Amino acid sequence: MDKRIRNKLEQKLRGLEYRQQAREERRSARQRAHHMAVMMREQGTLRGARKYLDLKGIPYREFTDPATGHHKLTIPEQITLSYDAAGKFLASGPPVLHAGG
Repeated sequence: MDKRIRNKLEQKLRGLEYRQQAREERRSARQRAHHMAVMMREQGTLRGARKYLDLKGIPYREFTDPATGHHKLTIPEQITLSYDAAGKFLASGPPVLHAGG
């Protein structure tokens, strides 16, 4: 009799552990989806580019044109990304050298 009761309790405990693990996996999946959605919303923006470069540890320089308010992010010897004053992506091209920068 004790063995049967013990087996039942073990089964219930395994069921509880399974449900807890499933809940944790669903929560983790929701967090990943939310994080990805935030990154996708920021795609094509100056803020998104900064976050991505910082996340990846890629060194960059940022320059702002005082006349137009346009921003340029330059990854040395690779590429320059141009953004308007509102932070929306405009264009990309070869790295730009700035005097005194």
